[in-house]
Amino acid sequence: MKAKRLFSLLAIILCLTLVLSACGKAPEKEEEPEPAVDPVPDETVKPVDAEFPTEIIGDYHEKNAGRGQLSLVYVDETTGEVFIHWASSAFQSTEWNFIVKYDPDRNVLVYENGTAVDIVYESEEEHTDTERYTDGHGYFEIGEDSLTWHDEKETINDASVFVRNSEEENPLDPWLETEDLTEAVNGSGVSLYPPLEGEGVPEGMHFWKYRYMEGTIMVYFESVNDQLIIGKSTTMKERELAGDFNEYTHEWDVSLKGLAVHCYGDGERANLMTFHVDDEYWAMTFNSGYEGEGLTASEMQSIIMDMQ
Repeated sequence: MKAKRLFSLLAIILCLTLVLSACGKAPEKEEEPEPAVDPVPDETVKPVDAEFPTEIIGDYHEKNAGRGQLSLVYVDETTGEVFIHWASSAFQSTEWNFIVKYDPDRNVLVYENGTAVDIVYESEEEHTDTERYTDGHGYFEIGEDSLTWHDEKETINDASVFVRNSEEENPLDPWLETEDLTEAVNGSGVSLYPPLEGEGVPEGMHFWKYRYMEGTIMVYFESVNDQLIIGKSTTMKERELAGDFNEYTHEWDVSLKGLAVHCYGDGERANLMTFHVDDEYWAMTFNSGYEGEGLTASEMQSIIMDMQ
C-alpha cells in the first residue's frame, strides 16, 4: 500500500516538472524575411544624345582681327561639324576640324579627337600640309549670334570669339584689299609712308597687303611667327582703329622723341600701341593678344620714325 502511494506521488512530481519546464521555455524565434534587393541597373544603356540646335548652323568670323573663318554644318539630329581656317600670315595658315555634340546643361558644343593641320604655301598652287594633332578637345560656348572657342588642347591664347556673318555683311563690307600703295592711299584719302622692310620693321618681316576704306588705311607685315599691323585714320581711333579688344595685364605710356604712345601688353613689350598727330590717329598691333611677344620701346621707335 505504501509502495502504491509512493509511485503515485512520483508520477505527480514528474508531471509537474514537465509542465513547469514547458512554461519556462522561450518561444522559438521566427525567421526574419530577407531584405528586397534592388535590380542592378543595365550599365550598357547609354545616355540619349541631345537634339542639335540647328538655328546656330552657319558661317562665322573671328571678332577681333577677322582672320579666322568658322563654318558650322549639320551632320545629323545630334551632331554637327566645325571647320576653322585661320591665316596666320600671307603664306601660312592652320585648319581645324571638329565633330561637335550639344550639351544643353551648359549650352555648349563639345568636341574631342579634333584635328589640326598647318599649311605652308610655296606658291598659289603648291603647299605643304603638316598634321599638328588628332586629339584636340574643347568646347564652343553658344552666345547670341556668336560662338566662343575654348581650346583645351593648346591654351596659347584667350578664348576666340566668332560672330555670325550676316547676309548683308559681305556685300556691304567697306574694306578693300590691294598690294598697291597708290590705290590704297587714293581709295582711303589718307596719306601713308609705310616703314621699309629691313629698316623700320623688325628683321625677317615682309610686306603682305594694304586694307583700306574711306578715311582709314592699314598696312600688314608678316613673318612665319609674327604679324605687324599699322593703321592710320581720320575717322577711327585707338582700339576701334586697331580692332584689338583683348585684355592685357598692363597699360603704360612711353615718349618716343616727344611723341606720346599709349601701350598695352605685359608692361615691357607692347602688343597694342595707339597715338595721334593732330587730327590723324594711329594704331599698331604686334602679335595681338600674345603677351610677352610684343614690341620693345626701341622697336616701336624704329617703326614710327621710319614712317616720318
